[in-house]
Amino acid sequence: MNLSDLKQKSSQEILALAESMGLDDISRKRKQDLIFSILKA
Repeated sequence: MNLSDLKQKSSQEILALAESMGLDDISRKRKQDLIFSILKA
C-alpha cells in the first residue's frame, strides 16, 4: 500500500484500515495523520 492509494480512500476506509491494524488513538487523528501512521506501521 502506498501514499497515493491511501489518499484516494475515504476517511471511513482509512479509519477502518487503521482499526484493523490495531493502531492506537485513531479516532482523534486527522486523515493525513492516520495515513502517516498506517505507512509507518
